[in-house]
Order: sequence, then structure tokens, then C-alpha cells
Amino acid sequence: MIAIISAIEDDDERLTVERWYRRYYGLMFDKAFALSNDENITRDMINEAFIRIINNYDKVVTLNKFRMATYFVSTINSVTIDYLRKTGREDLVEADDYEKFLKKSVIEERKFCSLEDVSIRNYQLSQVIDAIDELTDKEKLLLIDKFYFEKSNREIASTMDMKENQVHVYVKRVCEKLCNIVDENKK
Repeated sequence: MIAIISAIEDDDERLTVERWYRRYYGLMFDKAFALSNDENITRDMINEAFIRIINNYDKVVTLNKFRMATYFVSTINSVTIDYLRKTGREDLVEADDYEKFLKKSVIEERKFCSLEDVSIRNYQLSQVIDAIDELTDKEKLLLIDKFYFEKSNREIASTMDMKENQVHVYVKRVCEKLCNIVDENKK
């Protein structure tokens, strides 16, 4: 990884990526190891995740600290789960694991933009209600199923005519959309 970071020509960009690496390495290690239970795979996944992050530098550098932490966690989870599925070790990853890790990161780090994060950010209830009103009916139903009725991804997939492995992505996107709406309405 040091060689990849050293190869970045722009000094400011290289220093920024080094700072990200030092700041988020521990968090990323914890997330990847929880999925893989293998230190070597975990280190490889961190390197792969940082390659993706470096390739998206222009996008990542514009994120606020909350969204940046979310981006790093999402990237390492995605890279690790993809690797485990491609190598036939997906028995280590259950269908609901991704959601469990996202919820856990909200509680522990309070950085992920989810329904729980809405209250952590001290949004007013009226702001959240107004933002929910701006969601589509399908998005509202998804949030109700996931967070009020606490349905599993499998149950949601069957009722919403989706693939089970698509549900966690959809939940994440709807939660991010909700946070964005609240942020925009606050301005």
C-alpha cells in the first residue's frame, strides 16, 4: 500500500490519502476482519478498498467527515463481501450481515447516515417527518418494513419483488437520501 500511496504525484493528494489511511485503517480492519476472520484477507481487502478510494479521490475529498467515514465503511464492507462471494467463501457472509454492520457502525461510531443517525445528528422530529414526506411510497414502505417491523432482507425482498442481496443497497440509498433531504431543508 505504501508503494501505491507513494506513486501519487500530487503532494497534497498524497498527504491527504496518507492521512486517510492512518485515520481509517483501524476502522476498516475491524469491519473486514469481522466478515472474513482472516488477517491476511483483511489486509488485502483494505489495500483493495484504498485503491478504489484513491481512484475516486475527487469525489471522496469533497465529503464531510460523516459521509467520508460512511464511504470508507461501505467500501471495505463491499470489497470484502464481494471477495468472499467470488472465492466461494460466502458462507462466512449471511444475507443480513451487511445491514448488521451498518447498524453497528451507527451505534459505535455515530457516523453513518441512517435513521438512527438522524436522531444522533439532533435533527428535529418535524424535519425528519417533512423529509420522509418527500420520499416515494416505495421508499417509505421500505423504511417501515426495515426499521419499524424489523423485517429481514429476505422478507422485504419477497414483498417488494426484489432480489434479497439488493435490499441492503436499497436501504442504504434511501437512508442517505433521507439525510440529504433533511440537510437540504435545513439550509
